[in-house]
Amino acid sequence: MTGKNGFAALALALAVAGGTACSSHAGAAAAGAGAAYYLTSRGAEGFAQGNMDQVASRIPGVMSAMGITPSGTENNSGGAEREFKGTVNGMDVNIELEKKTETETLVQVTASTGTLRYDKDYARQVVERIVTASANAQ
Repeated sequence: MTGKNGFAALALALAVAGGTACSSHAGAAAAGAGAAYYLTSRGAEGFAQGNMDQVASRIPGVMSAMGITPSGTENNSGGAEREFKGTVNGMDVNIELEKKTETETLVQVTASTGTLRYDKDYARQVVERIVTASANAQ
């Protein structure tokens, strides 16, 4: 593995193998390699193209398309972080956005049916939809 593609493949392997130990740079490189997300200990996250307002404007549409009923939103850190909450099929879904740059926003999703019962696959699907919607809008 050499060059940019080799680094991206290595970052993807580290993201899959390392879970939360993976740095955001490896996650970003993995996203550039074609994987728009990586799994964490409680869900999934990925980097969406667009500033905070652009990415946040796509959340209601994604939630609606996935049958997630909104239950609340929050703005934190002077608008640098936003949170969207909802439910679907007895699961609590939490979508957190964090501004990384003027053109990139970190999307973190958890989906849980109890205190320690997380559905990482569903969280991955939500992240994937948000990242795809953001990429298609650019």
